[in-house]
Amino acid sequence: MGKRALYFIAWAVVFTAIGGCHPIKDLQQPDTAMPDSYTDSTATVSSASYADNDWRRVFDDQTLCDLIEKALVHNHDILKAAARVDEVRELYGISKSDYYPTVDATVRGERETKWYHDGSTPDGNYSPDPQVGIKVHIGWEYNLMGKLNYARRQAEADFKATLDDQQAMRMTVIAQVASAYYQLLAQETAIGITRRTLLTREESVKKAKLRFEAGLTSELVYLQARTEYISTQSLIPELNRQAEILRTALSILTGEYPTAVNDARTINLSDVLPPKLPLGVPSQLLQRRPDLRASEQRLNAAAQAVGVAYADRFPSIRLDFTAGFWNSRFPELFKSAYYYPIGAVGGSLLDFGRKKRQHKAAVARYEQSRIQYEQDLLRAFGEVRDASVNYQQAHASADSKKELTVAAGQYLRLAVMQYHAGTLSYLDVLDAQRRLFDAEIGLSNAIRDEYLAMIELYKALGGGWN
Repeated sequence: MGKRALYFIAWAVVFTAIGGCHPIKDLQQPDTAMPDSYTDSTATVSSASYADNDWRRVFDDQTLCDLIEKALVHNHDILKAAARVDEVRELYGISKSDYYPTVDATVRGERETKWYHDGSTPDGNYSPDPQVGIKVHIGWEYNLMGKLNYARRQAEADFKATLDDQQAMRMTVIAQVASAYYQLLAQETAIGITRRTLLTREESVKKAKLRFEAGLTSELVYLQARTEYISTQSLIPELNRQAEILRTALSILTGEYPTAVNDARTINLSDVLPPKLPLGVPSQLLQRRPDLRASEQRLNAAAQAVGVAYADRFPSIRLDFTAGFWNSRFPELFKSAYYYPIGAVGGSLLDFGRKKRQHKAAVARYEQSRIQYEQDLLRAFGEVRDASVNYQQAHASADSKKELTVAAGQYLRLAVMQYHAGTLSYLDVLDAQRRLFDAEIGLSNAIRDEYLAMIELYKALGGGWN
């Protein structure tokens, strides 16, 4: 073995030893410590979480489940996320192939025509010069300083992040479909209540008119009844408009042009949801929520990018081997073989601190990712806590509105009885009708808000993506 070969191997050993360093070990790790519970309560914290329930069980409505199934297949945001996964998967595959040599082959044929004018002939001498050849080149870069390892792990982290992004999008779309659906049910419920009330007030107008024409009551009663009727009638166009907007939103979420929602029902005004839903422990969010896992993977990718930038500051070692055949006559091509190996160590002698600054920039980008990850954890914790409070308040509001509706119904019945007994005026009856109408609409909206709060809590806990 020659001195040059020994010298080359010695340098490779030195660089390999240097490559044993870990340029990312000194990076500041994120603070992932979270409180033991979402509240300051001293009650026993259970690991059970509402997010553990499958969304088909949470949304026990066949029409809604069918809409969600359709959205998971046809929603364009989900389709884009899947295409992004395919893209990054291929990029990850490229990073793994960088470990292996590149092999290039060239088949070449040329015919050069030369004219020489040496004075021997008036037109000069004609000399054809054909050439044919086959060349194969093999190139391989030594994984000095672990640069390829860092690049592969960076690509892997990016790939895992896109997978989690896809799951997060599924979770978001499920929540969006459910929210739009329950809003539509509430809107249909309000339309039904309004139309039913409209029929009642139409009868009130007829009765008031007859009594007024018979001289049994004043014109004021008749005009009041008619005003209540027109006021109720004027609500229907806006309610229908909002319902159509919600149908359009549902259609777009399911990847379709606006169509009717089949078998859509109304909200059951007697629906009862539990006063509290199990939250689990905050540390579970790190695994349950795909958006947090994606943020963690991007932090990992940023750390690996620091390693790539660090390794790029050192020289590279490359081995090349070229072999082939070259001749002026094709029948004798394979008699003219050649080959030559090349080993090279290359790097910047003077870059005016460019690569050092690139490494520092990578460290700064890692710091941004670390801070973003910690912020994402804080935001997720706050979302669960706020969603829990909103749900409890929405549940309490729904309970109050149910009591109010029952009381308003009793008040109307009593008002009608006393009117027939002659102890109350018909204006009192109209007022009781208005109170019941407002109470029923309020109850429908309260139950809607309760369902929306439940959906938001379910999503905040990381439910619905798997």
